[in-house]
Amino acid sequence: KEFYEKEKNKYPKSIILYNNNWHIGVIGIVCSKLVEEFNRPAFLMTSDSHNNNIIRCSSRSIKELNIHNVLSEHKELFEGFGGHKMAAGFSFDKNKISFEKFKNLLNHSIEEYLQEVDLSSTTIEADMVIEPEDIDFKTIELINKLEPFGNANPFPSFIMNELNLTQFKLMGQSNNHLKLFASKNNVNNIECIKWNCPNFNIAPNTKFDILFYPKINEFNGNKTIQYMINDMHFNSAQIESDIKILDHRNKKNIINQVLEFINSTQKTTAIYIENINLIKKLNIPESIQSKIFNIENIPQDIEQLMFFDCPSNKNDFCKIIRKTNAKLIHLMNFGISPLKPDNLITTLSGMMKYAISNLNGEFDILRVSKALNVDIDTVDCTLSLFENCSMIEITKTNNNICFISNLKPTELNKIKQDELFISLEEHINNINSFRNFYLNNSSEDIKTILHNE
Repeated sequence: KEFYEKEKNKYPKSIILYNNNWHIGVIGIVCSKLVEEFNRPAFLMTSDSHNNNIIRCSSRSIKELNIHNVLSEHKELFEGFGGHKMAAGFSFDKNKISFEKFKNLLNHSIEEYLQEVDLSSTTIEADMVIEPEDIDFKTIELINKLEPFGNANPFPSFIMNELNLTQFKLMGQSNNHLKLFASKNNVNNIECIKWNCPNFNIAPNTKFDILFYPKINEFNGNKTIQYMINDMHFNSAQIESDIKILDHRNKKNIINQVLEFINSTQKTTAIYIENINLIKKLNIPESIQSKIFNIENIPQDIEQLMFFDCPSNKNDFCKIIRKTNAKLIHLMNFGISPLKPDNLITTLSGMMKYAISNLNGEFDILRVSKALNVDIDTVDCTLSLFENCSMIEITKTNNNICFISNLKPTELNKIKQDELFISLEEHINNINSFRNFYLNNSSEDIKTILHNE
């Protein structure tokens, strides 16, 4: 996803990526995940383990694009090629055509096929609306007789409305999968599974709708019916009524009053601050600093939540509220202002100079993002921009730590002329867009974004 985010403005209709360290056995699975998340045809490529001159690719498509037809236009370039309209694999010799040249050819073909297609939203089709009493073991066994399911014979999917949530739990090694139980029409303990849903936190007795398919689960000799959820929607009005927002954004010189309130309140309280410099600026005492958190360490089951800072984007804002499960939210404004590209570039340049002079070049991307109150992707994009301008050399050791060397003075105008500067502007525009929304919209408008997420 990190690679795609850097290129999505240049290649808006496709995901075409190459890394010689990716394993051929997993890129097909990753392709499917990318298609599911971004609604774009995905092509992931890696070097052949036996011949480094050969690039191998696994690809997955969307229903609007016959991927086999697209690739057939370039079959003379392939060492091997096969597949169907929704998935394909191929290989080519990079001595005959470079990855960049092939990517441009492939992207051009895809752009032509999809020029009239709007990829900004997806539609999932269902076979029918059903009720809990329509599903039993016999029904599922009849459905299973339609196997094998696949591209030409998709698995039947159903809609069920107005389920009542009774309880839920996260499961899996990383707690990133969801099991919930629901009831409807006097049918209780309806068991539902949703894969890859780590940030779920909805109160019991909330109504919701699901798009799903039923299956029989057998464990230790016991058989149960499970609803495998593809998508779900919760009653936003119900969730809205549970949350109260107190708006302090236009109040001036209130920090001492707020700190006194935090010291005296009996409610469990958490304070969101991403910009670590804000702690010193507001002179927050140590007795209160233990209540401060950022996007990397969100507390759970908090009674009241205070936004001293503005998150980088809507997703983080919603994630914080859902995970804390706070019902009382305070919106603050302690000097939130628009982010400017020139200022970010200048500040990061100074930080890199400090890292080289005092830290042997070690550069903590996560810590820097917190100091600047931007997301990690924005810092990554800026570093890539500097590297592209030959301003620095970067050696990465893991996702959040890199080593910087050979910092060279570079004119701001040269940096702004680089093609990656457009990507940086896009990151900054996204941050400023949400800051503007946070500062200038009513508390009711802010509340509604929780239910469109």
